[in-house]
Amino acid sequence: MTNREIASWLADYAELLEKGGEKLYRTKAYRRAAESVLFALRPVERIVSEEGRKGLQKRLPGVGAHLALTIERLVQTGQFRSFEEWRKGSCLPGSRTQKCPVWAWRTRSQGPGPTSTKQLTDAAGHS
Repeated sequence: MTNREIASWLADYAELLEKGGEKLYRTKAYRRAAESVLFALRPVERIVSEEGRKGLQKRLPGVGAHLALTIERLVQTGQFRSFEEWRKGSCLPGSRTQKCPVWAWRTRSQGPGPTSTKQLTDAAGHS
């Protein structure tokens, strides 16, 4: 899984949290983590395989223990547990409705969403 794909999952989840009225701190934490992953100097997949969660916390600004665990699981399994939990209760896979954000119907093989990736790139001043 590429850094861009990981960042896209994190940014999409931040968007879901924001739309769901979640605390601003949590939303910002996922956005910061997405930016750190997107602009990391090394592939996050490699950091996970060589250094594990501690490496993620050390090398990615804004990534604490919980986000490191989330990223590690995403890299190792291709699944984002929080997305899966939300989807079970609120959204049918394959639905494209207001209540079902884009990540809920995008599969891992389809890769990152262009909107989140562009938003992150624009926010960081890169084109």
